[in-house]
Amino acid sequence: PLSDFPFVSIFPSSSLVERTTPFSARVNDTYSPVQFIDFIDLDLDLNDVGGNITWELPYEMSQVTHYLVYIAVNETGEGRSQIQEEVPFDEGVLLMEPDTSVDDRRFIVVYSRSSLVESTTPNAFEFNDTFSEANVTFVDKDLDETQIGGDITWETPEPD
Repeated sequence: PLSDFPFVSIFPSSSLVERTTPFSARVNDTYSPVQFIDFIDLDLDLNDVGGNITWELPYEMSQVTHYLVYIAVNETGEGRSQIQEEVPFDEGVLLMEPDTSVDDRRFIVVYSRSSLVESTTPNAFEFNDTFSEANVTFVDKDLDETQIGGDITWETPEPD
């Protein structure tokens, strides 16, 4: 673990000998996860989602250049599929377009990215796929061809 080795040491050498006293520097392990991911599905089709994904920016942002947002099978990012492009470091929102197919993916995972690499551990949010079913009835009471008329009735779905 990094806590066992808080310094990095460099021993310069020549073709003749290695220096006995190294140069050293303390290791700074930067940790920059996003916080409080939120998403409300506004797409009412089953297995399709859409709406704004929001999050709070990390407390430590000195090395963050972008965020990468995915839908995934679990909170560790397994089976992930990227949603749109990278999000700039100072923004905490991404629009997931309506009709985004989720299949068996029920997690949004957000990774912070530095100029070196994407973080290995995302922050995750489990979402619900909101869909609406309504029992719609229509009886055409207009007797003319190419014209319709009558009442449309439906049962309002129960809230989740």
